[in-house]
Formats: sequence, structure tokens, C-alpha cells
Amino acid sequence: MKQATEQLLDDLLEDGAPPEFRAALLEKTLRSARRRKQARRFNMAFSAAAVAGLCLLSFWKMREPATVPDQIGQPDTMAVNSQPLQPRQIVTPQLDSVKEFVSTASTVTEVRTSESSGPYEEINDKQLLALLSDRLAVLVHYGPHQAELIILEPGN
Repeated sequence: MKQATEQLLDDLLEDGAPPEFRAALLEKTLRSARRRKQARRFNMAFSAAAVAGLCLLSFWKMREPATVPDQIGQPDTMAVNSQPLQPRQIVTPQLDSVKEFVSTASTVTEVRTSESSGPYEEINDKQLLALLSDRLAVLVHYGPHQAELIILEPGN
């Protein structure tokens, strides 16, 4: 039994077509069908390769160790070179060395230096303690730019 396409070709070309034209038309139709079949095979092979690649990639990603964002990593090691403190830098507290500290407005005194360099002149620690030579005073350094001056009353 003839296929439907062959029967249509026979009906179309039965009276007026030469046999060479009929053979050429049949050859062109077969070539077109072969190309479509090759394209289908190529698309199937490409799809199979893509699926295999995706499976391989997902398996490879699953094997990598997962990093937990909440986990705290170890800090980088850092070497610190330090020197021991000098004995004059160490402060040791003594119990009951100051029983009471009283401050009143009359104990605050403004000290003016020369008027030529502006309203105030900056002095160093030795000059400050020299101004307070008649009182008991302690200058406590908390850091390179922070210090506190403690003045004790003569009766305490």
C-alpha cells in the first residue's frame, strides 16, 4: 500500500510531468525529511547532554561543604610584641588613703598667664604642679591625651 504523500504526488504528477522531474521532486522531498530527522536527533542529543550536565553540576555543588552564615570564623592570628611596664607607670591603690573629698566653689581659682598669646596659655604638667606647690595634688594620666587633676584639702 502506498503512503498518503506518495499517492498525492502520483495524483499531482500523473499526466503532465516528465519522469526526471518526478525523480528530482522525490529526491528533494527525501533530503528534506532526512534533515528534519537529523535535527530531531541533534536536539535530543543536546537535551540529554544538558540534563546530564545539570545533574553533574548539582551533584558537584552538593558535595561542597556548606558554610553556615551564623557560624563565627576564627580570626586571623596576629602577633603582638609588648614590653613590660616601667615601675613608675604602675599604680597600686591603697585602702583608706582618701577618706573624704570635698570640693567647693571657693577652691576653684582661675589662673591667667600673659595676655599677649590669647586669653589662655597652655602649660605642661610640671608647670601645673608648680602652681599648686602649696597644696597636695595628684595628676592621674588615663591615656596619652586624657588626665585628671585631684587636689586634696590640707586638713584631710
